[in-house]
Amino acid sequence: MTTCVDIDKKQFNLRSAMQYLSKITFFIFLIFTLSCSNLKIENPKFEKLNQFLETVSTHKKAIGTVLILEKGKIIYNKTYSFKEMPTSPIYRIGSISKTYTAVIIAKLVEDKMLKYNDVLSTYFPTIQNAKKITIEQLLQHRSGLVNFTDTKDYMSYAESPATEQQHITRIVKNGTNFKPNQKHEYSNTGYVLLSLIAEKASGKSYSMLLDQYIVTPLKLKNTYVFNADERKRNEVISFEKRENWAPSTNTHQSVPLGAGSIAANAEEVAIFFHALFNNKLVNKKSLEKMTKMNEGYGHALFQIPYGKKIGLGHNGRIDGFSSIAAYFPDSNIVFIQISNASSMNMNDISLATLASFYGDKFELPKFKIIKTISSRILQAYVGKFVAKDFPLAIKISIKNGNLYGQADGQSAFPLEAYSKTEFSFPSANIDIVFKKDGTSFDFFQGKHFTFNKVE
Repeated sequence: MTTCVDIDKKQFNLRSAMQYLSKITFFIFLIFTLSCSNLKIENPKFEKLNQFLETVSTHKKAIGTVLILEKGKIIYNKTYSFKEMPTSPIYRIGSISKTYTAVIIAKLVEDKMLKYNDVLSTYFPTIQNAKKITIEQLLQHRSGLVNFTDTKDYMSYAESPATEQQHITRIVKNGTNFKPNQKHEYSNTGYVLLSLIAEKASGKSYSMLLDQYIVTPLKLKNTYVFNADERKRNEVISFEKRENWAPSTNTHQSVPLGAGSIAANAEEVAIFFHALFNNKLVNKKSLEKMTKMNEGYGHALFQIPYGKKIGLGHNGRIDGFSSIAAYFPDSNIVFIQISNASSMNMNDISLATLASFYGDKFELPKFKIIKTISSRILQAYVGKFVAKDFPLAIKISIKNGNLYGQADGQSAFPLEAYSKTEFSFPSANIDIVFKKDGTSFDFFQGKHFTFNKVE
């Protein structure tokens, strides 16, 4: 997981981003060239959505699957791409895995193996504030424990197997950002700990618990903890856009655990969310607990607005995969979008899909023309830049005639040129406008920052 990613609920409106903009992390959304595999759609209200996705494919902007399940029945299911894809591709779903983990915890509570007010010290007493951190605080990202995917050394071990002791050692080393329950701050660390706690309380592995409480009851065939060393049939890899499309990083499943280690196809993610909100997985009391919001976040669920309609769900990113799943109770639909490659703002596809279902107007995408800028001009932009109130410095460099940005501790990301001064990293909705002399640039990603060259 080039981090398990989740969003800024306050700015969401179906935008995919994992961390709040106050702690911006850069994610590489890695991409492959795959072909269209389209389910024939008879419903005419989806004709324009088909055109939208075909335009995305034609311009080689993204690969993925969009699905709508209404009242338990799939009414739209399309895989779009620009090279061959398997039928019903299986993707890694990133932080949507957290919702599965929250269900596992709820079932262990129902089975009286855990309590929501159990404290972390029962299982891991060496972690800071362990006597004060409860299971519910871990579920709601209120523990204060530093998010390990934000640390500078994260990428150095993300693709290597991690033991329980390594997890605990890293968590202790990373420390805390605030006192338990003081506020909400997204942290993958909490869901790794929830996975380990569930294993200790039950005496079973996380994979076994996933099978017991979710896969077997719902008779799922393509939902499992992925194996970084051996992909199953129909399981696709993710890709990123550099000069060309190239394979992404390959996070080891033991690193994210219940924070982001699940793979599934779109159909089965939809079945899971429909079952959850129709009391086929947890009892009514557990579902009420999961959906009760505290600073905009429940138990691995948050509100997802579309106009005046409010859905409940989660999103995720891992390596080059991006995903979002939401249940809209007003119409009893589940909306799923999963991608293994993108060089555009995937929120545009989400909005077009929901607009199609609800009969709202939307525009077909218009992609900017990418230009080739001379190395002489690009050379003026090379250097290290910092901004007030932005937590990371950004280095600008040139590779194979293209401009790249790289935040401290993160992987480099390619910048598409739209003019001599305007550049973009569409996957993360990042726009950069340089001053002509290269001494500064304006950075836009929901918020605006001005970066000045220091080296």
